Amino acid sequence: DRPDNQVRTMGNAFPHYHAFPFFTDQMKDAYALADIVVARAGFSTLTELAALSKAAVIMSMFGTHQEDNARTFADQGGIILIKRGDNTGTNLATLLTSLMNNPAQRTALGHALHELLPAAKPEKIVAIIGQLVKR
Repeated sequence: DRPDNQVRTMGNAFPHYHAFPFFTDQMKDAYALADIVVARAGFSTLTELAALSKAAVIMSMFGTHQEDNARTFADQGGIILIKRGDNTGTNLATLLTSLMNNPAQRTALGHALHELLPAAKPEKIVAIIGQLVKR
């Protein structure tokens, strides 16, 4: 939880800022409502965001496999990567403001991520299940 004074300061500086307690079961709802998702670069997270065609700003955990995930997706235009040293609140706020004011860029970013990890077709899933059942 964030201290109350920090929440008030952020709320005054950024009118669209909302502090939430950590949540898990509600993540699907948060993703569905979000225009932009700021997240880490775990493969599950990237897969979920791709399935929903969400514009993603990614801050990978430094020194982990997430850096490789993030670099791969950023190099192909599927995400915006906040690089080590660039991850200041001011830089993030500027980037998010720019994205919020540019719906076409958000749409293009979400589409590019979706194209990198397209959803499997139902018949492909059924075929894989069929192969597993035969084993």
